[in-house]
Amino acid sequence: MVLFKNIILVLIFLTSAYSCREITCEEYVQLVGDDEFNIILKEVGSARLHLIGINPITENPEVFKSQNYLWTTDCKNIMSVNDTIVKRLGEMSIKVYKSDTMIVCNYQCDGKVYN
Repeated sequence: MVLFKNIILVLIFLTSAYSCREITCEEYVQLVGDDEFNIILKEVGSARLHLIGINPITENPEVFKSQNYLWTTDCKNIMSVNDTIVKRLGEMSIKVYKSDTMIVCNYQCDGKVYN
């Protein structure tokens, strides 16, 4: 029984150690690359990236919320109500369309820019 408890403790430790490891740039690109949104912004929520608005194609309400976007603080600071915010599937960049300008927010990791 003691051996069984020790094995369980070792497994818990190894699982915890692995889950706390730092994610690589490529792993992050795979994680976030699957996201996609196209939103006319009506409100920015409190999460790292929490966009509330309307899909301009379907005209239906749309919400995108994720804690995975650690690099978007500067991008969020330039977003305003009625901007169109677009992230395409397989891309890392977020495009902010204003009435007369498009601003591209790119993800950078270890000196490399991911689009």
